[in-house]
Amino acid sequence: MQKKKHDQERIRDSLKDLHIEIQKRNKSKTPKELGMHEKFEDVPTKLSDRDKDYGKVNKVSTSTIQHMRGGSTFEE
Repeated sequence: MQKKKHDQERIRDSLKDLHIEIQKRNKSKTPKELGMHEKFEDVPTKLSDRDKDYGKVNKVSTSTIQHMRGGSTFEE
């Protein structure tokens, strides 16, 4: 159990060191060098506009009595 915990700590520490090293390296780079100037679109606008109505709920009464009276369920 102790060996496994020690291995996990060692891996975590090495990942922290790598992360700090990458941060230091990227600090002096421009956004273009880091690839931040590129725009990523998951779905083209044409398709996303077509899919806007999916998931919308149309509330339609299922009560025939309410429908025949033409009012809400709280009217007397």
